[in-house]
Amino acid sequence: STLVVPGDAAGFDFERGLLTASATGRPPVGEELTARGKLLAIRAATVQALALAVAYVGNVTSDKVKPDQLPGYRVLTHEPLDDGRWFVEIGIPLNGPGGLADFLGYTEIRRR
Repeated sequence: STLVVPGDAAGFDFERGLLTASATGRPPVGEELTARGKLLAIRAATVQALALAVAYVGNVTSDKVKPDQLPGYRVLTHEPLDDGRWFVEIGIPLNGPGGLADFLGYTEIRRR
């Protein structure tokens, strides 16, 4: 079966074939300039973006998904912001082996 998603559904980037989400994270106090602080900020932003991706999936299907279950996500970009936070964008393949459609039990995800 096919999961048909409205073309304007939040997070669904059909041109790139990805579910995308972005968020920001802040390093712990006192570690703003350390490598550990950078990694923790990126991880915090990634976790927030995954939670947002779950919400995007929940907006188009009743399937229950948890952030730690999302298949094959990757960090598309991570950039420092002027205020010390880090911006992260993640992407999850919509289709193909190991993609979101496969994970949810569909043959494909396509736009309406």
